[in-house]
Amino acid sequence: PTKSWEMSEQVHKTEIRPAEQGARLVATGDEVTVHYVGRIQGGHVFDSSRSREREFTFILGSGGVIKGWEEGLVMMKVGELAKLTCPPKLAYGKKGVPPKVPPDSTLEFEIEVLSAFKPIEMKTLVETDSNVTPKQSDYVRINMLVKGEDGSVRDDYFEKRPLEFYMKDYSGRSESNGKWKPGNILKKAVENMRVGESAAFTVRESITDKHGNKPFWGDGAIVLEITLNTVGTDEDVT
Repeated sequence: PTKSWEMSEQVHKTEIRPAEQGARLVATGDEVTVHYVGRIQGGHVFDSSRSREREFTFILGSGGVIKGWEEGLVMMKVGELAKLTCPPKLAYGKKGVPPKVPPDSTLEFEIEVLSAFKPIEMKTLVETDSNVTPKQSDYVRINMLVKGEDGSVRDDYFEKRPLEFYMKDYSGRSESNGKWKPGNILKKAVENMRVGESAAFTVRESITDKHGNKPFWGDGAIVLEITLNTVGTDEDVT
């Protein structure tokens, strides 16, 4: 059975599938990834990430989504599936988005929250002329230095030694509680890097061991200084 309640005077939420116990509540300022299907109330589908087979990622509160989403998503948890009913003033208002969304339309969005976490800050340390970025089927070879936000070294084991992994072995997503496992945070970091580039990534959510237990590199924000040395395919592995 679904649960339904008013979150405010404007947005109505109907829970379709609850999140797992301990799942993180979405917060304004988070990087959020969702799948969604948008319908005119009582009418047709006008937009769907599922039909495109492409997830939608945005920073909540930055103005990249309608007000109805900004108000509704902060009452959802990671892993939850729900319907948000948004009145015109919190959607596309009197103008609509012709021809798909008529003026003064109430919209219904079926939204699944796939992940939500404090955004990872990336700072380029060494630029590269390469345009090669890792694909899902690739393996990558990196070097990595782990520091605290104060610059103290937490782990230098892979500063000189190569660290290799296959992109397909990891989701690149945080857990439903907002924490990261090491392989997933590394994939998330390198997927937008280019070969030869070095960058520092400030991670403000906990990074746990592979079992999801204690912090892997200590408490507090962690800075991962990563150099992407090699991107390859199975044929390149020796």
